[in-house]
Amino acid sequence: MKKTLLLVLNKDYPIQTAGSKRIHQLIKNTDYNESFLINVLSLRCNSKIQPRIGFYDKIKYISIGSGTKVNFLSFPKFILYQLNLIYYLFQFKNIDKRVLYCYLPIDLEIIFFIIIAKILRYKIIFDIVEDYTALNTNSKILTTIKFFFVKKFAKLSIFFSDWLIVISDSLMVKYSKNITRITKIPITANENNNVKIKNENFTITYAGSFAEKDNVKLIIRAFLDFYLIYPKSELILIGIGGNRVQLMNEFGTFDFIKFIGFVEDRFYYKLLKNSDALLMCRENSNFSNAGFPFKLGEYLATGNPTICTRVSDIESYLDTDSALLIEPDDKDQLVGALRKIYENPEFYSQIGLKGRDVADSSFNPRKWSESFYQIINNLK
Repeated sequence: MKKTLLLVLNKDYPIQTAGSKRIHQLIKNTDYNESFLINVLSLRCNSKIQPRIGFYDKIKYISIGSGTKVNFLSFPKFILYQLNLIYYLFQFKNIDKRVLYCYLPIDLEIIFFIIIAKILRYKIIFDIVEDYTALNTNSKILTTIKFFFVKKFAKLSIFFSDWLIVISDSLMVKYSKNITRITKIPITANENNNVKIKNENFTITYAGSFAEKDNVKLIIRAFLDFYLIYPKSELILIGIGGNRVQLMNEFGTFDFIKFIGFVEDRFYYKLLKNSDALLMCRENSNFSNAGFPFKLGEYLATGNPTICTRVSDIESYLDTDSALLIEPDDKDQLVGALRKIYENPEFYSQIGLKGRDVADSSFNPRKWSESFYQIINNLK
């Protein structure tokens, strides 16, 4: 049997972030795995407990440059990391079909790797889930420099790509002007089969990043208004990064607002299942509308009522029968939606179940995994 090499480039794998979950749910399909040699290259992962080489759900990953920083003092170590990364491209020269699946925007860190992969006749697939050209950043100097080059190199994804995957209609429109080998693959969501346990308080949950686009401060302010009316309630905030530290400094003294940080999947999915309302409140910006929140699929898979803003492709999948749709950046509408769920739990539990049907039909991992492998089979 002829083998195809599938080499995957990612930052976090196998840590359970949205990016690594998207990758894993697309590449893990047992119908295809026997004919594929799959290696995931996890770049500069900060996890101290992650082994250099390991297996996650039978998928092999290799951690390269773990803990390496991008600064002047770490320059020799960074160069060694680059050489180790490029080294892996040469390990599979005897395999006829070699495919590089890149879940990273092109920047200075990987540009030489991509060029060498192209010279070695790897077929390259880019998975684009954000429009970084629409991102305004007021971050640290190094982060600002990074995204400067990400924006400058954005068109190179088209130049180097043998196939392009995008996550939203907005990105499809943008990139299909310049490339015909393009496929939209939306978010995916595994079933959530945890048994729901009733909480003493009405539990509202947000999970994800604390970046500006996710409007977590608006969520907190809306909840404080809601709490004044219904004090037997709590807000759970899952995740790290972004403005989390600033928000904790401002709101962390309230014992009914819980910042619980990063949570392993075995606990994470239970927390979602045991929630009374789940929130996705992205702001209305070009950056937000180009992407699509991975957490939404995980929310819907619980069968619990989900409140989400009308951004990106939301209304291509959901309507008022399957979710509570509100306008972005509208605190009063968010409070009103929470009140509806609190005051009419039986009615909105049916809305939640219809949302789960949407997850089953539109975000089924097996369906989109098959589409992913068909793309690879079509690469000549």
